[in-house]
Amino acid sequence: MELDRLRSAVEGRTPGIQDARGEFAVLLALARCPEGYSLLYEVRSDNIDRQPGEVCFPGGAMEPGETPLECALRETREELGIGEDMVDVFGPLDIFHPPCGIVIRPFLSVLRPGALETMQPCPAEVKETFLVPLSELEHPFEYRYPAHRQLGEDFPYDMVGIKKDYGWQPISEELVVYRHDGHTIWGFTALMTRAFMKLRRECLGQEGSL
Repeated sequence: MELDRLRSAVEGRTPGIQDARGEFAVLLALARCPEGYSLLYEVRSDNIDRQPGEVCFPGGAMEPGETPLECALRETREELGIGEDMVDVFGPLDIFHPPCGIVIRPFLSVLRPGALETMQPCPAEVKETFLVPLSELEHPFEYRYPAHRQLGEDFPYDMVGIKKDYGWQPISEELVVYRHDGHTIWGFTALMTRAFMKLRRECLGQEGSL
């Protein structure tokens, strides 16, 4: 009986992401500019609780019953006043699952003509917006550094069956930074930007352009 219940629970189940503490969705929105296609970024309001003044993509936490794409489009509408009818969604990019346990689902899109002119950022959430030509996102600053496991004196070595000098596999973290016109793009936003730019190079080739 137990196996039957397990089978019923798993058959046809849509898998989630193990140990995810929260799910978010963001929109990477391309816009046609005189300099070529550019990515749209926000600067978060100085008055919000989480990461005030930092650069991000439009997006936020998924609400119950909401799909990731619905979330990304809703947040874009609420934060920037850009309606779904002004966004042409290409599709999902790679899921981002950083060590802190959250899950971010990015979507690539292009803004339709007139979208930027009708944009009305919500002052409570967005301090300003800016565009960065893709040509200026090719070469970020990258810095990799070791991340050390800090085990307390109460770590149960005996229970686990290892010694204090156990040879842990080395781990590292990476800082990625873009600079544009006085703005600093770093953290998760920079990592997702770099992942998109890598995909772009793979699709278009080193000499390709949009």
